[in-house]
Amino acid sequence: MYLLAFESSCDDTSVALLRDDVLISMHTHTQLEHIQTLGVVPEVAARLHADHIFALITRVLADGGIELNTVDVFAATSEPGLVPSLLIGKTVAKTLAIAHKKTLIWVNHIEGHIFSILLERKLEELHFPMIVLSASGWHNDLFFWKSLYEIEKVGSTVDDSAGESMDKVGRSLWLPFPAGRYIDELAQKYDPAIHKNIPSFPLVLPEWNLNFSFSGLKSAALREIELRIKDHDKITETDLIEISYGYQGIITNILSKRLIEAQKKTGAKSIGLVGGVSANSALRKIMEKYSEENNIPYYTPKSMRYCGDNAAMIAIRAYWEAKKSS
Repeated sequence: MYLLAFESSCDDTSVALLRDDVLISMHTHTQLEHIQTLGVVPEVAARLHADHIFALITRVLADGGIELNTVDVFAATSEPGLVPSLLIGKTVAKTLAIAHKKTLIWVNHIEGHIFSILLERKLEELHFPMIVLSASGWHNDLFFWKSLYEIEKVGSTVDDSAGESMDKVGRSLWLPFPAGRYIDELAQKYDPAIHKNIPSFPLVLPEWNLNFSFSGLKSAALREIELRIKDHDKITETDLIEISYGYQGIITNILSKRLIEAQKKTGAKSIGLVGGVSANSALRKIMEKYSEENNIPYYTPKSMRYCGDNAAMIAIRAYWEAKKSS
């Protein structure tokens, strides 16, 4: 079975080809134009998707050595995302499926992130039930993955997501968009012998549920930035490193504590970490340590290219949906 999948929910145009559950090829175009506006402009994003999607299809099919009429299943992200961007991928997938009289499968973007754990893994390797944190610039959710086709949301953000919060703080620090990776890189430059003014940010964890809240934390970081600008008339390199280290530290602390709490409350046998924030080096280290010390299987995408928005995760979710229906 050949599957051709499209992901266009935000600012990445991605096309992937699978043969059964094995990735044959994936090409992704990231829209660097949004760096100038420090955020995604929906109409611009949609136009850029339309400009690049057909070239990506051509490259992926060439890598696989097949023609379009060989594809058995077409799939695309249906929701959530920017409506103009989603429309490009959905329209292309639907048109090709109708033209070639093939199966069309719509995939929920966040379910795609969850199923990214199965890229380069066999189903037998997973231990269900699993508690999964899916976090990016657009969402921040906890899921109880009971079995392959049973997914229950047990927690989410009540305001900003972790990634969105980082982007907003990064904008005030004049970091490129998206800011998460740059905050991570700056935090890794922390040297306790040099950087002695690490800000103390609030650890916000609502006690009555498994939800997240990052709005207050974001506001505290913005106040810290304002204070440092008043002190130095600008943000210095030292300020960048100290704020990034402190801010990333509290973000990863909140995410890991909530994920571990959810694992204990649900009795999940394993833990998963997916989405763009799963590429964060500090968060990965915390969860790897917890996994080793408590002998609990821990899963995150096999490759960094599966952490951000990508068509391979849409394709693998579509593959398992096709198997379910066959």
